[in-house]
Amino acid sequence: MNIEKINFNDLKKESNTIESIKRQYIRNDWWNLSIYKNNPPNDPTKKQIPLRGKPGIPWEKDPFSIKDCRFSLKNKPVAYFSNEFAIASCETIKQFRDKYNDSWEEFLKPYLEGITNPHPDSYCYSLNYALYEYIDILDLRLGSNALSNYFPEIKQHITSPDIKVYQYTQDLSEKLYEHGFNGILYNSVRMPSDSAFSGCNLVLFKRKLKLIDNILKVLETRQSLEL
Repeated sequence: MNIEKINFNDLKKESNTIESIKRQYIRNDWWNLSIYKNNPPNDPTKKQIPLRGKPGIPWEKDPFSIKDCRFSLKNKPVAYFSNEFAIASCETIKQFRDKYNDSWEEFLKPYLEGITNPHPDSYCYSLNYALYEYIDILDLRLGSNALSNYFPEIKQHITSPDIKVYQYTQDLSEKLYEHGFNGILYNSVRMPSDSAFSGCNLVLFKRKLKLIDNILKVLETRQSLEL
């Protein structure tokens, strides 16, 4: 993928004119899940021990952190969200991330209905966010203009669950960040193929704390679910 040939100024102007894209993420629900060690009664307002990282209060957790994921930045914090709770579960919970080829009816639906518990030693806290104003976000979902006209060769990387493709997608994130984009919309590759959900993921690049604090606001905490 030759990113250097892309005219990012034209790309930004074009993406800013697509009103339907703006409506799909402004003021919509965006889910972010965190997994901690099971500690009944699992009070989200008390300090808990995460599976990775330092202890903290789940409902005060900063969604931005330095990660090594599909659209992460080198040594810069990013935040990942999903517009469906089911998608966020598949993206976050390891037992589901590893079973994206399995059936919705067999493993995900029972979990969402509270029937199964794939990891009783852990507890999942959920937070729901919304974007309150427009920022430059590039739509790289399947069928999007940007993916079709600017990055057709990256489609195989965006739609692959193999972490080896991260070297390509992270390079793209760096370029988009460099040219003023604040994030990316993209399809999840972790949902079961027979799922009825057709939602997407959102990654945000943290530029300045004040900027993100003004744009990203907690709407409400919907629920905390035990794994």
